[in-house]
Amino acid sequence: MFQRQAGYDPDHDDWFYVRFDGKGQPTAPKGVPFAGRVPKCITCHQAAPGNDFIYSYTR
Repeated sequence: MFQRQAGYDPDHDDWFYVRFDGKGQPTAPKGVPFAGRVPKCITCHQAAPGNDFIYSYTR
């Protein structure tokens, strides 16, 4: 995901989502959007701590 210009999707902090396969190609199950304002991505990322839509993992 990357953050677009202000106004792209202000309700969701202007994030643009893309899903990639193991070879780096955009991909998604048939009939499911895989780039842009993807509802499934937004729903999951809204739950990220800090209200910034970003998950951070440390090991």
